[in-house]
Amino acid sequence: MADRYTKKDVERCAKSLASEMGHEFGNCYRKVGDGYKWQVGCWQVDNNPTYGGSVIQEIAGDSGGVRTPFGAMRRKPREFCETVQFAEKAVRLSKGERDI
Repeated sequence: MADRYTKKDVERCAKSLASEMGHEFGNCYRKVGDGYKWQVGCWQVDNNPTYGGSVIQEIAGDSGGVRTPFGAMRRKPREFCETVQFAEKAVRLSKGERDI
């Protein structure tokens, strides 16, 4: 991984964790028939450097309301990816995987 982490790195890390945990990621607002619909359970990243960085959000309802399954604490890109990598390892260990 590069010395400088960016929003793209955050998206990649979050997508990897979502995949590991069986969640859809990104594109949470999709065209359905003649309109659009929020995909409940889908994960997305809210990135706002002014407020401290990035946080994972999960679509919690049909109206697009969100919850933050890992807490509302925002992290800078490097910190975010390191935290996500820690969580991925914990998930793999809980599944009985030893070669992490």
